[in-house]
Amino acid sequence: MPIFFSKKPSTPVGMQPPMPFASIVAGTPAIEAAQLYAKHGIVPLPVPVGQTAPAFKWGNAKLTPASLLEWFCEPCNISIRTGSQSGELVDVDVDNPGARLIAPHILPHTDCVFGRAPPFSSHYMYRVDQTIKAKKYSFQAGPALGVIVEIRAEKHLTIAPPSLHPKGGTVQFAPGKAGLPPLIQRDVLERKVMLLAIATAIYEVWPEKAGYRQDLALALAGALA
Repeated sequence: MPIFFSKKPSTPVGMQPPMPFASIVAGTPAIEAAQLYAKHGIVPLPVPVGQTAPAFKWGNAKLTPASLLEWFCEPCNISIRTGSQSGELVDVDVDNPGARLIAPHILPHTDCVFGRAPPFSSHYMYRVDQTIKAKKYSFQAGPALGVIVEIRAEKHLTIAPPSLHPKGGTVQFAPGKAGLPPLIQRDVLERKVMLLAIATAIYEVWPEKAGYRQDLALALAGALA
C-alpha cells in the first residue's frame, strides 16, 4: 500500500495556522491526531498502548490516507517516522536532565517541541535541507552514564502526542510549541547538537555548589551558541 502523504506542508508555511497541532491533547482520538500529522507531511504509524514501536515490521510499511481508518483503532499510540519519508524530519531527543536545562539556549529555535513529563521538552523537531545521519552522544562512565542527546533521522520512530508513554504519562506538546518543525541547515543542526553534548558533559562533572552548575550551564550556552 503506497503512501501518498505530502512530504511538505500542504500550504505555504506563511499561510499555516500558528499552532496546527494545538488540537492534539491528552484524550484526542488517535485517528484525529494521525490524520493531522499526515496532512502536514509527517508519516504516522500505529503503536500498541504501552509500547514504543509498531507490532509489525514497519521499515517498509506504507499507509494511504484511507488505511488510517483501519490502522488507528482505539486504544492506540502514535509513532511518527523521521527521515525522508516525512520530508527529512529530525527529532533531537534530549535524554539527559542537564541537557534539557541547556537545550533551549543552544538548539535552534523550533515551534515543535514535546515530551512525556513537564515541561514536555525532551523532543525538538526540525526539518533539514539535506539528509542527516542518526547519531547519539553518550556518557561512557560516571554518575550520569547514558545517552545525553540523540539525533533521530532515517529509519527511526518517535512516540508522539497524544500517546501514553510506557514509562508513564501522556506525551504532550510543550506550551506554545504545537507548531510546525522549521527548516534548518543540516550542518547547523549537527553542530548545535554537538555543542549541547559538550556543554552537558561539562555541566555534569562540575562541582554541585549553590547553583554554580546552572550558572555554568547558562554561561556555556552563551559562549558556545
